[in-house]
Amino acid sequence: MNYLQSILSLDADALSGARLGYDTDLLEIFSPSPEQRLAGALSRETECTATFVAVSASIANALSVTGKGRVCAQALQTFTHLDTPVLDSAMTTFLDGGKPAAILEPLQAFLFRLALAGRLSTAFVREAGLPADRQTVHCATLCDAWRNACTAAIGLLFVLNEFDAKDRCNPASTARQPLIDLLLRAANGGHPCVEDDGCVVVPGWAERRRHERIAVNLPAQLRSVLGTFDIRIVDVSQ
Repeated sequence: MNYLQSILSLDADALSGARLGYDTDLLEIFSPSPEQRLAGALSRETECTATFVAVSASIANALSVTGKGRVCAQALQTFTHLDTPVLDSAMTTFLDGGKPAAILEPLQAFLFRLALAGRLSTAFVREAGLPADRQTVHCATLCDAWRNACTAAIGLLFVLNEFDAKDRCNPASTARQPLIDLLLRAANGGHPCVEDDGCVVVPGWAERRRHERIAVNLPAQLRSVLGTFDIRIVDVSQ
């Protein structure tokens, strides 16, 4: 019998009796309320989304630097199309619950900045091969949008830190300060997630590729259990 089986076979009455000896504070920690679970999910999704905001801002900043590696505009497509179901639902939940503007305002600002930067990135990539006079989104505009998204992410993270400090069920993440530092560098025009050879690295998420990636534009087909799909390869490596 393994450890898990032994735990599952514990006598229910004995376990119930043991609960009677728990401190009220411990019960609260092990049985978070729906609001506390939402706060925890909101915190985790914000951190994940903010990481990719820093990456996208780094790519945009690197594109604005002449001769910076070989990072291509298409790299934005990998990181900018973000789904934020918890952040979106939190707006409605907090409004219905009458939450203070201390969290609503930075959350709303972050979602607006993220949506704008995402739309500009889509247009920028679509127009990347066009002459400058036919482009509707220029690199400076793209950089400004992502830098503002970084600033909005920092504001939301600081507010979450304040809320977490009051909530024993959702202690502030130890990863936030490095993340805030990363966002600050990108907000100030840096490209901390783009290396000198143009390789894009997601801190804490993906390892650096061992071989150089070369930009291409090749048609291909992807076969899966769902069917066959026409795709386009934007870069290759050894």
